[in-house]
Amino acid sequence: MVNVKPNQISFAIGKVLQEYNANVVKGVNAASEKAAKSLKRVTQEKAPRKSGKFRRDIDCKELERKPTGNIWIWYVKTPRHRLTHLLAKGHRKANGKGMTKANDFLEYGISKIEPEYEADIEKAARGEQI
Repeated sequence: MVNVKPNQISFAIGKVLQEYNANVVKGVNAASEKAAKSLKRVTQEKAPRKSGKFRRDIDCKELERKPTGNIWIWYVKTPRHRLTHLLAKGHRKANGKGMTKANDFLEYGISKIEPEYEADIEKAARGEQI
């Protein structure tokens, strides 16, 4: 138990909240990195396998470090980055007759990783280890 004088109570509360914020940000950063790397792995497994080049070009990286939390991004490296939308949504065939079937590799990955990511964020907010 800590004795706090009435005129120092706001300072003591501020210090406790700063410690809590630092722990939550650290947990959110760990959860974000884990989710980004899991999304990369899952989408590589489910992506089209015709030549394997598109699958190898799927990657993730830390885009920016901020005091409020790091930003991670999933992407496909150049030159195959243009195929992502066409594969995920489908496109008109080369002969102009009909559409190709959409491959839901990205939606599948997001739907699989998102609940786990949300649970990890909640753990971080409660102060638990991820």
